[in-house]
Amino acid sequence: MLACPHCNTPIVLRELKHEGFFATHRICRNCNRAFDLDASTKSRQRLVLAALVLSLPLTVFAYVYGGYWILLAMAAYVLIGGMLVYGTRRMYLVKFFSGEDK
Repeated sequence: MLACPHCNTPIVLRELKHEGFFATHRICRNCNRAFDLDASTKSRQRLVLAALVLSLPLTVFAYVYGGYWILLAMAAYVLIGGMLVYGTRRMYLVKFFSGEDK
């Protein structure tokens, strides 16, 4: 289970308040300090997003043309599922420092 890097309290990300769309950090309920996802987690999220964007045309081609495209679309979605499982098991939190704190 994920824990706050400051106070080591177990947390669930979706239950924490969020500062806005462009603010990626979250605030711990226990210690009121900010934390963020590590850089490798963010890069894995970008890879999953790219795979999702690339799988959309495969799905359209599978619908229109069938045959070989169905196999490619299925392979793409299996790959995305594997990436999501792998990514959620290796998600880490780090302390967040704003520009003024550095």
